[in-house]
Formats: sequence, C-alpha cells, structure tokens
Amino acid sequence: MNADEIRKLLLEPNGPERFVRESKELKEDLTKVLDLVSGISVIEEKGLEAAALACLIRAGKQTAANRQIRNGLDKDRLREMLDSPEPKVRKNCARLVGTLQLTELDEAVVNALEKEQSFMVRPSMVLSLGALGTTAAKRALEAHRIPQPDDDSQRKHLEEEAEALRKALENVRAHAEPGEEGEEAKPSLTFTGLKNRHGKVRVELRTERGFEEALAGEIRMRRAAERIVSVRPGCVLVEEPLEDALLRVRSCKEWLIPMGVYGGTSGEDGAIEIARRASEIVQDMHKEAPPYRFRLETGTREGTAAMARKIMEASGGTLINSPGNYQVEIRVRKQADGKGLRAWLKTFTIKDERFFYRKQAISASIHPAGAAGLMQMVLQAGKELGTELCREGGVIMDPCCGSGTLLMERAMLPRKKPAAMLGVDISEIALKAAETNIQAGKDVLKGMKVKLVKGDLKELRLQGQISEVYANLPFGNRVGSHKENRVLYRSLFDQLPIWLREEGIAVLYSMEGKLLTEEAKRCKDTLQLLHVHRVEAGGLEPTVIILKKK
Repeated sequence: MNADEIRKLLLEPNGPERFVRESKELKEDLTKVLDLVSGISVIEEKGLEAAALACLIRAGKQTAANRQIRNGLDKDRLREMLDSPEPKVRKNCARLVGTLQLTELDEAVVNALEKEQSFMVRPSMVLSLGALGTTAAKRALEAHRIPQPDDDSQRKHLEEEAEALRKALENVRAHAEPGEEGEEAKPSLTFTGLKNRHGKVRVELRTERGFEEALAGEIRMRRAAERIVSVRPGCVLVEEPLEDALLRVRSCKEWLIPMGVYGGTSGEDGAIEIARRASEIVQDMHKEAPPYRFRLETGTREGTAAMARKIMEASGGTLINSPGNYQVEIRVRKQADGKGLRAWLKTFTIKDERFFYRKQAISASIHPAGAAGLMQMVLQAGKELGTELCREGGVIMDPCCGSGTLLMERAMLPRKKPAAMLGVDISEIALKAAETNIQAGKDVLKGMKVKLVKGDLKELRLQGQISEVYANLPFGNRVGSHKENRVLYRSLFDQLPIWLREEGIAVLYSMEGKLLTEEAKRCKDTLQLLHVHRVEAGGLEPTVIILKKK
C-alpha cells in the first residue's frame, strides 16, 4: 500500500484492525505508519494520529512486528504524545507503551497520569503502568486514588478506573518474581506467624468470586484449618492461626486478618481503635520491635490522608504512615449500611514462595492462584459426579499454553502427577515465557516429560494421546473479534474428540461463555458436558466448562 492508501484505510471504521489483517507487505507498510507516529510524515487529517497508534498496538501483538515497532519508534515523540491536546492520542499512546512494555517510558506515563483529567484516558494509563511493572509504575499505582464521583454521569467512568487500578495492581504484584512484591516494604521484619495469644484468631483467605468453594475444598484437603467459619463471595473465613498450613494454600490470592467494625464514617472516626488493634496484631506477628511502616487503603482518596495521620498519632509511635515504603497495609471499607468502618490488616512480610516458578508472564496470563483454583474446581466436580477426573500418570495438554501457568499448577496437584505435559502456543513470546517458568519449576517436574511446541491448535495431530486438556482460551481483544473466536473455538471442539483418550477430559476457561456452551451442544454426540461454572477474574466474568469424551 502507498502512503495515501494507508491514511485512508486507517481512518475507516476498524481501519487499524483491517490494516494488520489486509496488509500484504506488513513490514514495509508498518514503516509508513511509524513515519506518521514519529512525525516524519505530516498529519493533517483529524484522528489519523490516534488511528496510527491503534494500528501499532494491534500489530505489536505479533512477534516480528513488535521488534520492528520497538526499534522504529521515537521515544521522545511518544513522550510528547502523552501530553497531546487530543485525549484519544494520549490514550492510545499509553496503551502502546504498555503493549510494547517500553519500561524506559514509565516515568513519562506516571507524570501523564498525575495530570490527566479525562475520564476516558485515565484507565488506559493505569493499565499501561500495570503492564510496565517497574518500581516507579508500582509506586504510582499504589499511591493512585480514585476520586468520588460528583454525579451519576461520572460514576461509570470512575468505576472503570477503579477496576483498571485493581487489575494493574494485580498484574504488577502477581507477575513479580518471588521476593519482589512489596520489596521496598518488607525488609527488616521477620514474620513469625499470628498465634492465638488474644483468643481465637480468624483469617480471611481471599480469592476471585466463583472460586471460593474450590478454595474451601483445598483448605479441607490440606487440613489447613480446623474450622471454616463461613464461605462468602470471594472469601473463606477460617478460625486458625496464620501459620504454615494456611500459607501453603495455593488457590488463595491473599490473607487478611479481620480487625473488626469501628464506629463512625467520617474517615477519622474509629482511627484510635483501628490503631490500637493494628499495633497489637503487627507486634504479635513479627520478631522485631516497633515502629512499623504502614499504608492505609480505603478505595477512595477522600479522607484517606487525614485518617492515616490519625492512626499514626493514635498508635503512639508504633505505626508510621509510609505509603511509598510500607510493611503492612490497613484496609478499611464503609459498611454497606453506612454504620461504621470494617477494617483488615495485611502484611507484606510473609515470604510467599507458592508460585516460585512464575518468573515471566504475558498480558493474557491467568493469575496462578486462579489456575490453582481451577484445578481444585475440577477435583470437586469429580467428587460431585462420583468419578475421578484428574488421574495419575496421564498426558496433560494446554493448546494455548501462554506462560505455562495451567500446566505448572496441574503438575502440582497432590497425588495426581502426570507422566507428560505438552504446551502449544502460536506465540514465540508466550513460549519463551513458558520455557523460563518450566525451567524454574524443574524440581517439581522431575520424572515428567515436558514439551513446548510452537503451532496452531487447528493443525495439531494427536490421535487419542491426551488424558486432560486445560486451556485459558483467547477472547475479545486478545484475538481481534468474536467472529475470529467462533472459528478458533469450533476448530478446538472438533479436535478435542480426536486428541482425547477414552474418558479424557477438557477444562476450558473463557469470557466467551455462550460460545463455549453452544459448541458443547453442537458436539454432544462426542463430548459430554459435565460442569459449567461462572467465575470472576480481574473484573471480567469468565466461564469454566468441563467436558468428557464419550
């Protein structure tokens, strides 16, 4: 395509997507788009700059194009575009920085977010920082506060920003190497466990909504608690000291210590009681004497700073407000009825080595606790059906393996060790991440054959060799469109009866729940639908289905 043809196409509906799909000489055509972004070609048409950035975002998901774009971009020009008067340009520039993981621009995105006023743009900047995952990005995200809406017209936008912040923080924390999460916060305190020194200790184990029964099942399986007090959406409350048994539970995302409900809703009311209880718990859990550094997390900017000061003053020097360099977090939420504040304490001094293998991740990677929860869900479904779905000694396969998280978590199921595992992905970047993670987990995989293959699941030839298939399937903006998903999913369902051994199972996880169940019905003569379950992950609502070969 010549330059004029590219300009015209980019400005058409879905032009950036069509450019990547229809270009016959992508490398040569991308050079012309890079010229537009870098300012070498003069841009006169309104919207063309934003469209060119969108085009690079789309193309940047392909390995070869990613390298070309990274090498061809003028980083100073990107810094200028983060300050563009056009909101869509600022938004797409932030998205591109995150997609390409241009970590050298982290401070530029942080500065842009601090002064960004557009509701449309801020979520993209927040997600970009989450993708970059640098220390500067992490600090900015942890300090970022969502304002209260002035009216209903702002509410939806601010909820989107809050969800983006949650996902970004989850990304930078979950994808950090062991020992990295909270690395500025944790040194100098030795976690010794929370004992029953002040009566019965209760601990909340948090997970994504929909995984709580799986989490409770794992707690029982591991005998990690004598008593489960309650199972609520996204949470299992146990009466047990916070010690080794609970810290080994894999399908838990975080451990919180409930501190109670305190009077008042002004932000400062209840601070004295919270300070007393938090000081008591932090001293119980650690070998060292105070002071201890904390941050206050309220889910809003309003009143947070004043309340944090009040907690620090009320602690008598035991707690120091240090939101950029903390060891524990005090989390406070208003009660649903508006009567009082509920408070929890979270420590970042626990040495969490459960996901030691997770050295690398890609943007679409499932959280390892979610992957562990998925495995527990399969075990429980088998118990409910009176059959064993996960077996010792089988061949496990993930046809969209990404960074290999599902394979590793399947390998770690107690007393269910596979004989071999096969990971397949079309992306070289994903396979390199998977190779790194599998190498890190090699001690767990001893005696097991593990193979990673670059390929398209539509072309795999595996006649009756697979015992269990696990897949976190591409959806939406990860592959381009629902139409493309229909083709991919249909191919997968057609292949499953060929790949699977007799009585073999497939566990599929995707946002395209309706499409999954439609395909299951279409293949009812060869595949039996055993289980359908809706969960929540990172603000999305994926569906899990379990199928069995007839």
